[in-house]
Amino acid sequence: NGCTRELDEVEVEELPLPTASISGNLFICDAGCTMLSAPNDPSNTYEWLDNASSVVSTGSQINVCVGGPLLPGIYSVKVTDQNGCSNTAGPVTVQVAISPSFTVNIAPVPACAGQPTTLGVSPFDPTLNYVWSTGATTPTITVSQAGTYTVVGTDPVSGCSSSASETVHPLPD
Repeated sequence: NGCTRELDEVEVEELPLPTASISGNLFICDAGCTMLSAPNDPSNTYEWLDNASSVVSTGSQINVCVGGPLLPGIYSVKVTDQNGCSNTAGPVTVQVAISPSFTVNIAPVPACAGQPTTLGVSPFDPTLNYVWSTGATTPTITVSQAGTYTVVGTDPVSGCSSSASETVHPLPD
């Protein structure tokens, strides 16, 4: 029909997605809780989702506990900004880990100051990182001074740790 129409130019602005990430320890040691967090921006809304994609919380953080109400499992977070743009982080898996269990063997017995005394982790687990109160990072130490010597064993994967101690007794006056 020969008719033409000239359209106005339209400028399209591409908006950035909101930042979505999950931080926090993904392991709960023995019994207890861990806090998962998304970057907190008061202008954003949050939907924490479980493995079934059910919304379990609408805050920027969730507390996952062995006894609930949010149990260890799989979680993701959907962050929506004031423009309606959304971004999702996850899923991440929160697991329960068992803290290491060990004692300190001491020899000779009785252990008295002034003589070399060997203290050792028992049973030794090569997957753990050990740090003694002396600063040593070996499974055994030899000391000759009186005092209580403590070793902390940490699982480098879960971050769970425990400690054990033994005492070298002072000589009588």
